[in-house]
Amino acid sequence: MRISITANSTFQRDMRKEGWKLKSDVDVQIGEFNLELVEFFKDEENYIKGTEMEKRAKKLNANLSQRHAEVLLANQDKIPVEFREKYFLVFTGTVWVDGLGHRRVPYLHWHGGQWYLYFRWLDYGFSRRGRLVRICK
Repeated sequence: MRISITANSTFQRDMRKEGWKLKSDVDVQIGEFNLELVEFFKDEENYIKGTEMEKRAKKLNANLSQRHAEVLLANQDKIPVEFREKYFLVFTGTVWVDGLGHRRVPYLHWHGGQWYLYFRWLDYGFSRRGRLVRICK
């Protein structure tokens, strides 16, 4: 997947408008990048907590932000067709806290013929269908 990130420091979907707080957000590099999916599960695992996934994302250098997700969402044709029913794409570089105090991360999920941006509560676990996204070197 090749995407182009421009100098846009705002979120398309700013959850502060919903009363959420931005807990953390990684810096976004400007330019064109190739992206790849990264599995974050160990062989015997089918399910892990979001907090463990966050740790692994950092170790795997697959800690992209909501802005990366939004660029992909705007360019859905660049997401390979074979990913549609197979994976959801998780972006741990942006962490929001919702009105109930739950930490959430953005993810893209295929539903009803297109990709959508959702926010997953980190206290819930993530299944093997989840994939992190990182910039290829």
